[in-house]
Amino acid sequence: MNKVQKISVLEPFKLVCSFSNGEERILDLALVLKDKYGKKILKDELLFKKAKIGLFGEIYWDHVGVITDLQGKEQPCEYDISPEFAYIHSRPANHRYP
Repeated sequence: MNKVQKISVLEPFKLVCSFSNGEERILDLALVLKDKYGKKILKDELLFKKAKIGLFGEIYWDHVGVITDLQGKEQPCEYDISPEFAYIHSRPANHRYP
C-alpha cells in the first residue's frame, strides 16, 4: 500500500504529499472536499495547517470532528483522509495546470 510519508502546506487547502513510492504529488482539498462534513471541518486555514500523518500513512487533523457516542453525548474526534484518497485525488507535483 502506498502511504503518505511527508506533507507540507503549499497554500490554503493544498498539500504537497510525498508518497512511499517516491512520488511527490499536490493534493488540492478545496477541489475534492465537496461534502458538507469535509468542507465544513477544514475550511479554517489555521486548522488546515495542523495536518499530521498517521501510522498508516493517512493525513489527519486532531479533534476537529464530533461524533455522538452510544449514550448520546458528543465526543471530539479526528478527521482523516486515507492515503489512497490522497493519491487518487492528487496530481504530480511537476505537472502544470492552468
